[in-house]
Amino acid sequence: MVVLDSDSFAENVSTFRTNTESASVNNSKLSEHLIGRKYALTNYDPIYLRSWCSEYSPANLILHNNNALLILDKNGKWYQVRFMDDGKQYEGWIRDADADIYVEEYFGEFDDLIKNGVPELKKITVEREKKKIKQEIYALEIKNKEISDLDYKGKIDVYEELSKIDVENRFKYKEKADFYRDKLNQDILEKEKQVNIERIKRASELIGSKVYIQYLCDFRTEPNFEGEHIFTANPGAMFTVISIDNNGYWYKVKSTSRKEGYIAVTCVTTNMDIINKIKTQEDKKKKQIEQAKNEKIANLIKKHPSWSTKDCQIIAEGKVRIGMDMEQCKTAWGKPSDINNTIFAHGTHTQWCYGEYCSSSLYFNNGILTAIMN
Repeated sequence: MVVLDSDSFAENVSTFRTNTESASVNNSKLSEHLIGRKYALTNYDPIYLRSWCSEYSPANLILHNNNALLILDKNGKWYQVRFMDDGKQYEGWIRDADADIYVEEYFGEFDDLIKNGVPELKKITVEREKKKIKQEIYALEIKNKEISDLDYKGKIDVYEELSKIDVENRFKYKEKADFYRDKLNQDILEKEKQVNIERIKRASELIGSKVYIQYLCDFRTEPNFEGEHIFTANPGAMFTVISIDNNGYWYKVKSTSRKEGYIAVTCVTTNMDIINKIKTQEDKKKKQIEQAKNEKIANLIKKHPSWSTKDCQIIAEGKVRIGMDMEQCKTAWGKPSDINNTIFAHGTHTQWCYGEYCSSSLYFNNGILTAIMN
């Protein structure tokens, strides 16, 4: 059991009382004139009692929660303290954040404190914690009165907090929190139900109407993403709405080629302004691609006048054809990742490999492309 250093405290009791009668000291900040006359109670576990006021200083002892200490000195955010355990005395330094400093709580009770030691300290600590808990409960009860009964989330938060603080009444508060949680869940379900009704109503208004695809959208056999993929509809494609699914998330539609299937409601629109904007963007993109391709063809013709215009067009698209030479193929496909040559009596057979594990290959006989594996 921890024994308090009563002799050191007895010498300072009268001085302590004289000083504290006229001093009001905050618990979290120790006045310099109280050093050597006050107790600290550790509030953390473990705490290292160090030989000097530094995190890098060696630890002389490990202290635990609610150990009583005498404060000897202070240096910045560190206290020099004395600790007694089984008649042995230890001195060292701890951080100020690791201890609660008591001032007014001990006035008039110092003799009992010296006599009874740690149990008395713990008694004072318990009383202080009870007072703190009462204040917190009172503040939460005031807050609870200010919250509307329809603010289910606010009520839940307050009662959950009260159940953690007020241990004696925690089950009562948990029941109240569960009551408002049920209310909140019912409210959410009701709102979701209303949203579903509104969504189905809006979707139903388009049955029999023509709709347009806003962006790339999969055309499926079933009204879900597990349905078999039929084809991908491009932006601007037109469909006729036949029906909707029970939840209002999918349209059953018919394409201009009379194919029937399902597309997601979010994919379509009846707003022609949106469709015209999409088509304008698509046309612009196509023109840019075509312009870049034509520029590439012109550069190839200029750089390789011996190549035909048709071959330059094929190469500009990144393609090759049987009969091209190695230079043309390299321009179209790029440099191969690997080359294998086989020499025969009638000439050289060459394989160009592209991709991992030669997933695509070009085969040449005497420098002319004779086969393509792609």
